[in-house]
Amino acid sequence: MGGVTADRPIGAAGRERVGSRVGVQGWSALVEVLLNGQTCRTRDTAADQPRCCRNDNGGRGGDRTRTGDLRLAKPSLYQLSYAPRCSQITPTLTRMPETTAFNHVGQCVTDLARSRRFYEELFGFTCERTLEPPDDPSATLLQVDPPIGMKVAYLRRDGLILELLQFERPGNPPFRSRVMNEPGLTHLSLSVEDLDGVAARVAEFGGQVVDKTRIPGAFFIRDPDGQLVELLPMSYRHRLDATG
Repeated sequence: MGGVTADRPIGAAGRERVGSRVGVQGWSALVEVLLNGQTCRTRDTAADQPRCCRNDNGGRGGDRTRTGDLRLAKPSLYQLSYAPRCSQITPTLTRMPETTAFNHVGQCVTDLARSRRFYEELFGFTCERTLEPPDDPSATLLQVDPPIGMKVAYLRRDGLILELLQFERPGNPPFRSRVMNEPGLTHLSLSVEDLDGVAARVAEFGGQVVDKTRIPGAFFIRDPDGQLVELLPMSYRHRLDATG
């Protein structure tokens, strides 16, 4: 997740932008809320407040905190779950009409069958269709020198379409590990019912658990080609859905 930026209310003065890395303390607060169902409500004593709740001075107690009026020592995914909805940007140019639809996210793989097993059998994606498009005009569109020998599978999970592309051709570049703060798409994120159960089976499907990323309630894995996938508890998804 890297650096997180979120809006938070600061009384009648409006909003300010706050950003910081999500630390272990922030994640612990997130897990406490997700698993125990606590929210930042009006509470009479500091002991009654979950540790994510803070007053304007950064400590517990003091001014009462309203539901959804989050004051965190450090922003966390808990804050993102309860922060106000994004305000619309102020257009600087003539806005395009509402004629856009999301299609898919594309990911290059080296073994299409292996990647399909990983996403379909481990995470329940379903294959909608497969294609073997001709080199012409695909090579021009993708800017890959022919012959490209492309095979494609479109996998669906909860409305997301993941396009897996394999290029059966010599000279393909090898996988290159990217850091999270490098511009561009960084990772997929999935919620699962049993984090430990999934982690135990990742290697069976050709992936790898990135042990050094483990924090309470979250960690990263790599798929068979090194793509980062963030795993979170299903309770996180339920809480987001419940807030509309």
